[in-house]
Amino acid sequence: MRNGKRAVYKGKEYEYITTDDIVYKLFVRKGFDAPNDFEINEKGNFQKLVNRGELDEVYYIRQFAKYKGHTLPIWESSDEKLLLGEGSYTIAKELEFAPSDLPWERGLYKKWVPRVEIEEIVEERTPV
Repeated sequence: MRNGKRAVYKGKEYEYITTDDIVYKLFVRKGFDAPNDFEINEKGNFQKLVNRGELDEVYYIRQFAKYKGHTLPIWESSDEKLLLGEGSYTIAKELEFAPSDLPWERGLYKKWVPRVEIEEIVEERTPV
């Protein structure tokens, strides 16, 4: 799933974190190929520190799924299903979403939906 912060460095997209908008820590998760100039960190991921000026683009990505005529945020995904969420009780009831069991997700309704029932996946990219 492609949600979150992304930066393009030397023509390739990476996830990143930053605390000051000057230095960015690009990373490649464990199990994926990383360029030779990335170093392995304590979590087994690869990382590289770069200055903001070295990046081609910086943006935030959110993915949504069109399901039964509604566009809903994708919370999680697996090979065969997407976990969709909705804050409106009326829409959640219509789509048969269940309330979240997590106390910090009060007012959120979620449902695992088979990918074959998804009409379209839409990506929203916001420049940072």
